[in-house]
Amino acid sequence: MTVLNSFGSVLTFAIELEAKLADVYAAAGKPDWAAASEKRKQKLERVRRENVVEITLEPIEG
Repeated sequence: MTVLNSFGSVLTFAIELEAKLADVYAAAGKPDWAAASEKRKQKLERVRRENVVEITLEPIEG
């Protein structure tokens, strides 16, 4: 399992999950749902690109 100890790793996990979900929706014959999942994935990628600087992030603890 992926270690989710920083904001960047949480976003990466969510992006990978959305990609898999889009594939499932496409295989199930739900193109609208697959497109919505792809849109969410793109939004998460944009957030990661614009807001995450891994070098300065502290690990998530708790």
